[in-house]
Amino acid sequence: MSDETISGTESVSATQLRLFIERIETLEEEKKGIADDIKDRMVIPPPGTPVARLIASGEVALGFQQQSELMGVTGVTVIAALPAEVAIDTIFSAAVAQTTGHAEMAQQLIAHWNSTENVSLKQAHGMQAV
Repeated sequence: MSDETISGTESVSATQLRLFIERIETLEEEKKGIADDIKDRMVIPPPGTPVARLIASGEVALGFQQQSELMGVTGVTVIAALPAEVAIDTIFSAAVAQTTGHAEMAQQLIAHWNSTENVSLKQAHGMQAV
């Protein structure tokens, strides 16, 4: 099974993988129909199951997931980021509840995460600062 299967999580990754495939189809006419060719080989893991786990176990041979989710997982080799023409950016946000009694502390934590001193840490985990 593993040589003929690919995976993406049910949420963002699976949706983005489907969009990625649709974009490929529009870029080149000869690739039209690729979604039909692979739909029977798509393995969508249950919510909460990382794609990296499916790759590492050999259940799938190729997986699509945010780079940070694949890096450092034993049994998984990150080949490369997708080309810019088809890459999908995921922007993570942070918020502070209006009802918290620790708004200032939460805002300081968020500011620390966004500080330039953490750029190399984010990059080491497959993320890019914006």
